[in-house]
Amino acid sequence: MEAMWTRFLPTMVELFKLLDEGVIGEPRIVYADHSQHLLPQRSPRLWNPELGGGALLDLGIYPVSFATRVLGLPSEVIGRSTLTSEHIDEITSIIFRYENGAHAILETSMVTAGPVSATIHGTQGRVEIDRTFYEQTPFTVFDLQNTVVSRYEQLIEGRGMQYQALHVEECLSAGLTESPVMTLTETVAIMKIMDEIRSQTGISYGGK
Repeated sequence: MEAMWTRFLPTMVELFKLLDEGVIGEPRIVYADHSQHLLPQRSPRLWNPELGGGALLDLGIYPVSFATRVLGLPSEVIGRSTLTSEHIDEITSIIFRYENGAHAILETSMVTAGPVSATIHGTQGRVEIDRTFYEQTPFTVFDLQNTVVSRYEQLIEGRGMQYQALHVEECLSAGLTESPVMTLTETVAIMKIMDEIRSQTGISYGGK
């Protein structure tokens, strides 16, 4: 099971409950950024292609996974990167296009400090997730008149990685061999998206 721990946080459980209830209508646009200023002396592995360096795999996976959770798998993926001399990405911008006309606009960088926030625009309103969007983070629901409908601010103990561990225990207790929340099919599909971005941008990990 993929270690996408953010999927299991109470904030995400509440967010997708509201989306399923149609609070903002049909989601049509997702914006998400995960950009951190990570210099070589602070994060040397990220600057080493032999160790899978660059922004995409470590940082970009969070916006990518979030967008697919909200909108599903895209019909078209467009990726553009700024590469280092060793062909790993300092900056990658991604657009997902969907058959129903929806878009996801995603940004990841290891040379700039971004907002690390996310917004979902729907046909009846929007959700703005504060910094850091993939952690246990407050979010605000707005209607089409920009009026606050609700605000979520639940606190938890620790960072929140315990919720995925608890989910694994629940799956094992129920005799499940696969998580219904983070399936193998989705994990493989997301990796294919990441590979497509690499193919379009020239990102390379030591010739791989």
